[in-house]
Amino acid sequence: MYRVNRFGDLLELRAATPSLGEAASDSEFQYSDRREIVIRFKVVNDEAVPIEAYVDDGVNRRPLTLDEINWWLNVIENL
Repeated sequence: MYRVNRFGDLLELRAATPSLGEAASDSEFQYSDRREIVIRFKVVNDEAVPIEAYVDDGVNRRPLTLDEINWWLNVIENL
């Protein structure tokens, strides 16, 4: 569901969102709308500080707000 890559003092977390059908628990829902959440961090004093975050649908990128970043980190932490 997610992966983390490290590049020196930078971390990149990538997580796949559920499709609308999966989120609604509806197997009849055929629309595929998976997106990827990307959150980039800089490691400062052994702490990961978010520096960039967005939702990527393969065509467009939408920046995430700090509240959305925190929400996604909470979801991923509870997997």
